[in-house]
Amino acid sequence: YQLDYYTSIKVINEVAEAAQQLQHHPDIDIRWERLRFSITTYSAGAVVTPLDFKLVAQIERIASAHGAKTAP
Repeated sequence: YQLDYYTSIKVINEVAEAAQQLQHHPDIDIRWERLRFSITTYSAGAVVTPLDFKLVAQIERIASAHGAKTAP
């Protein structure tokens, strides 16, 4: 996502709460005006599972609420 640093921290905190509820935690990379989440289910052999899609939906909802734009 394309976000300023301070807003990225807010998004990360909210995503952490959602991830904790799902007991499914993404890898997070924060850079200057860029926030990236990487999601796979390690316990399933690092493949994408339905749980990943649930977390993605939460991340998209949270990021959108903070005005995030998809980074090119």
